[in-house]
Amino acid sequence: AEDGIRDKLVTGVQTCALPIFAAERDFYGVLRVQERPEGIFDEQRVLRVGRIVHGGQFLDSARARRPTAYFTEGSGVEIAIRRHPKRLAGRPLRIGVIGLGVGSIAAWGAPGDSIRYYELDPEVERVARRWFTYLADSPAAVSVVPGDGRLSLEREVAAGGTARFDVLVIDAFAGDAVPVHLLTRESADLFWSALAEDGVLVYQVTNRHLDLAPVVRGLARERGLDPVRVAYTPPEGSGGSPSVWMLLSRDAEFLKAARLADTPDRSDRAILWTDDHSDLLGVLR
Repeated sequence: AEDGIRDKLVTGVQTCALPIFAAERDFYGVLRVQERPEGIFDEQRVLRVGRIVHGGQFLDSARARRPTAYFTEGSGVEIAIRRHPKRLAGRPLRIGVIGLGVGSIAAWGAPGDSIRYYELDPEVERVARRWFTYLADSPAAVSVVPGDGRLSLEREVAAGGTARFDVLVIDAFAGDAVPVHLLTRESADLFWSALAEDGVLVYQVTNRHLDLAPVVRGLARERGLDPVRVAYTPPEGSGGSPSVWMLLSRDAEFLKAARLADTPDRSDRAILWTDDHSDLLGVLR
């Protein structure tokens, strides 16, 4: 492995046959950067945390700025950003993202936009900047706030020092350890307070073990909202992965546009979690 970001190869952490050219162990686990793994990622460099892919990027320069994994064209986050009324009017957006990964969402930024990431693990930012180029290549102004996203956002809202977001993406649920405190009524209250009046609150609920859509549906109904569910399987060759997103907004213009991509769920189940009560067993697949 190259120098920098303490990216020494970690002995005893390779649990699969895929080649690892950089790995980092920290308090939160082992981050592995891999190139050309077989399957839909075979032309990419990817970041794995445990068994979960947390983003990838095409290795060839012609496609390096194209978002992959859960963030391709047609995904819920692309719809939230590109169909926002301000974007359609040619105005810049303020975008907040809890969960950095490799920074793929920055690819959807436009000149004049600001994208503010909140990332718990400081090594994730170092890996994203060292081995991937989404953050550096984005035409938007990109910043990363280290630490727990909910606590960081809570401090910013209390201080009144951050302009309210047009799009706020909660992208922290793909792994095996789900941060429940980002799915409670109290956290949703905070997120809404950080959003502009016509803002869009976006939850990425793709998870192989848990069905989190009912939890987000419960948060939406608590506010009298009907969420847009976008379950999308990208075409072969796009570098993308199937994903499920939930989009919440009070803006009728946005909802009208977003519902063109709505993917109705067979279940209409809604669950409300709070800081005092949550039940992961109740959402096991």
